[in-house]
Amino acid sequence: MTMLDVKGFINCKAYMRFKPLITASGFLVINGKLIYVGDEDRVIKLANDLGGELVDLRGKVVLPGFIDAHLHLTALGESLRSIDLRGVKSIDDVKRILRDYSH
Repeated sequence: MTMLDVKGFINCKAYMRFKPLITASGFLVINGKLIYVGDEDRVIKLANDLGGELVDLRGKVVLPGFIDAHLHLTALGESLRSIDLRGVKSIDDVKRILRDYSH
């Protein structure tokens, strides 16, 4: 019989979705895989029923893994044609950049 590595994470603010904003108070991981995200009471029950460990995150924020790094070519093209004001430290810098951009 295979042993399950069960961990229930509770007392957190886990972001499930940003538009519309949906958060959860707990999530369950079994053998390194996310199995359930939702109400911490259900996480407690599931972890206890499966003989797992409970981890109190003490109100911490949990964000999903951002594994899909990509860009939209139209937005990239627009950004390359726009004025770059990163690192500007003064109004004189802004004026110089605007003057250079307009010529």
